[in-house]
Amino acid sequence: EERAQRRAEAARRVAELPRVKQAAWSAQSTLLVTLRNTADEPQDNQLLGEICRLLVQQEEMRFSRIQLESPPDSGQRVRWRSCE
Repeated sequence: EERAQRRAEAARRVAELPRVKQAAWSAQSTLLVTLRNTADEPQDNQLLGEICRLLVQQEEMRFSRIQLESPPDSGQRVRWRSCE
């Protein structure tokens, strides 16, 4: 139960980031992050870095995968990143 609370708290903190519309665990080790708007690759990489920084504060989330999804009408592909 404590682990579930930590995971929910991490998703909530990620969802508070400015470009993030929603964050939820889609699998045990995958955090699905839906964006409010599109951006260029450096901005996406910066956001992914911020997300990983939040996740690695908990050892159990250190090897999580991030699934970054842009708005449906953006035409951008889904991006993946592993936090390590």
